[in-house]
This record gives sequence, structure tokens and C-alpha cells, in this order.
Amino acid sequence: MVRDITIEIAYENVLDFSADVLVLKYAQASFGADKQIVERLYEQGVSLRHVLPPPTQGLIVDTHQCLFAPKTVFIGVPPLGELWYPELEALGTHAISLVATQLPHARHIAMTTHGVGFGLDGRHAFEYLLNGIINAIQDGLVSAELARISIIEHQLEIAIELSEILEETVRRGILLMNEHGLTRLRIETN
Repeated sequence: MVRDITIEIAYENVLDFSADVLVLKYAQASFGADKQIVERLYEQGVSLRHVLPPPTQGLIVDTHQCLFAPKTVFIGVPPLGELWYPELEALGTHAISLVATQLPHARHIAMTTHGVGFGLDGRHAFEYLLNGIINAIQDGLVSAELARISIIEHQLEIAIELSEILEETVRRGILLMNEHGLTRLRIETN
């Protein structure tokens, strides 16, 4: 059996993006998108301050319709000063596998990019995150329902660069392009 999983870059605000699941890193303090989501949930009466996950752990939260994704997954990672490229690769793998086991009916996962705001090279950070996602899919750590993974970026210049990286990945033969111009990973299963 052959199935395709679309991987795309979405130039949009994370608060306005629609998906089945939104995956965010939690670097032992809230920054950027995860901070925005924690604050939005708090406004709805959901306090996460004492339950956000330590490194390598995950937390699934019902968003109570305050986001366009009904579920948010926080993946604990080391603090920003200790977060490097291998941890971003592990984040990609952990995110996909956690959703597969805990939210197996999710068809669309949205994630944010990482690294630029805390000293990592954005290109390398994205490549490592993408490698983690691809590894999870190729290792079968993905649900049968998953059809689409969107990487959300709110800065146009960065979104364009990430799209170019995806296109390069296609040229190297790691990913394919479908008839709609979306990057996809073709999976063959028995």
C-alpha cells in the first residue's frame, strides 16, 4: 500500500491556523508561540503553569475552542541555552510519534519553527526538525490517519526560506512534489 503525507510551509499566525493538532516546544519557560498559546488558554480558564512538561515529556491539552486546533501538544525540551540541533531533530520525531499514539485520528498536524530567536541558524534548525519528522514517518511512528504536516511561520522572509529548503529536499530525492506543488513523503507499507 502506498500513501502520501504532505509536508508544507504555512505563512500564517499560529493563533489563526486550523489543524487537528498544534504541536509546540516548551523550553522550560514559555517563549514566542508557546507563550501566546499558554496566555490564550489562561484567558479561557486553563492554567498550565505547573503542568507543562519537562524535557522529553509531552502534554496534550484541549484548547476549549480558543484556537483553530482542538488539541495542543506541548513537547518538553531543554532550556533555550541547552537546546541544539539534535534536540530539534528529537522534537520532530517525538511530536509525530506522540500524536500517533495519543491522538491517532489526527489527520493534520501543525508545528512551529524553532531556533532563529535564540541563536541557532534557522536553516539548520529547520533541517534538523524536518529530519526528525521524516525519520518518524519512515520508522513507522506515524498514525494511519495522518495526511498533512504544516510548519507554521509568521515571518514572510523565513517562510520563503523554509519553502526553498523543502524544494531543495525534493531535488535531493528525499521528498517528492505532488501535482499541487506540495511537498510530500511517499510511504510504502505492507
